[in-house]
Amino acid sequence: MSLRFPRNGCDKPGCGCGPRIDRRNFIRVVGLGAAATFMAGKMPLMAGPFETSEFEKLIPSDKKLHPGWVKALFERGSRTVYRGEDLKHIGMPIGGLCAGQLYLGGDGKLWYWDIFNQYIFTGYDAVTYTTPRIPSSPIDQGFSIKVSADGNSKVHPLDSAGFSDIAFNGEYPFGFVEYKDPGCPVAVSLEAFSPFTPLSADDSSLPATVMRYTLRNGSSIPVEVELTGHLENGAAVHSRAVYGGKGSWRNQIVRDGDLLKLECGVNAADAPKSFPPPRPKIVFADFEGADYGAWTTDGSAFGAGPTTQPAPPARERVTNYQGKSFANSYNPSGGDTPQGKLTSPEFTIERSFINFLIGGGNNPTELCINLLVSGNVVRTSTAKGVDSGG
Repeated sequence: MSLRFPRNGCDKPGCGCGPRIDRRNFIRVVGLGAAATFMAGKMPLMAGPFETSEFEKLIPSDKKLHPGWVKALFERGSRTVYRGEDLKHIGMPIGGLCAGQLYLGGDGKLWYWDIFNQYIFTGYDAVTYTTPRIPSSPIDQGFSIKVSADGNSKVHPLDSAGFSDIAFNGEYPFGFVEYKDPGCPVAVSLEAFSPFTPLSADDSSLPATVMRYTLRNGSSIPVEVELTGHLENGAAVHSRAVYGGKGSWRNQIVRDGDLLKLECGVNAADAPKSFPPPRPKIVFADFEGADYGAWTTDGSAFGAGPTTQPAPPARERVTNYQGKSFANSYNPSGGDTPQGKLTSPEFTIERSFINFLIGGGNNPTELCINLLVSGNVVRTSTAKGVDSGG
């Protein structure tokens, strides 16, 4: 088995290999730059300029806030509205604080759904902002309208598949989405929000999302409209194989006072009462020694031996590895520059599968694990990160 993690060069945005500037000089440069911009009349000066001596303390006592900028903070601004390709990466937090993560997408659909007690690495800051994640969801969810007029009916999903003109405006904790289409006589407005209430931790941490729809008939004839929503049963979404068979999932409508609720669950009785004991593991290679032992190295990426966990708050902290150390091709001092590969000694595959842990980039030609049989690559696996790390 060959573990190969060569590093990319500095030809990609966000790689962090450019010139460095410390915090103090950064603020000084920004202050001078803001002053120059203010002199040019392009934008109001926010604060400063500052002298280096003023940062002997972390926060200067005199913030030097420009009066014009302070006044502008209290003036009513204009909404920023996003359309078209700008909707692609929108994800506004729309769940309660500390209640998991849920995003409102640019087309009004809910995505991410980080409420299933799974560790999800969201990426380093530089990579997250230069390569934002694409909306995805572990469960299917959405709303739609059925419009009936003159004996004809048509269903319009409330997303980019059902409406050609969608506009998004985010004013946290509120998100506003407008749906229009020449082929639909009804325009729809969505007001979605989380229960965020300043100074009230209890109210702000409710695991709730409110979605309020308003429908407007823009035609000259009466229409009949039905608003429907669907939500996949997410119970045991990451452990469904344990239950198996059909009929294990339970969906029921429950009336609770003035509320009409959809309860989604799973019948625990359908789960097996016991499991056969696991077979003992066959460990054919590890990284528990002071060096790589029988492993062979090529290049400088993996250093002289396995790596132990860096002390917090290290940015390169690694989680979910097994044992006391691991093979690491990222060097805090060298960054992503070193390249190389690490090859295990030969071993016998005694079962129908082998297990390994891999983290970092997703590039099957440069950031990957290759399984070689008789010198030929028969399987390749990668991690789930972007291809500029590994």
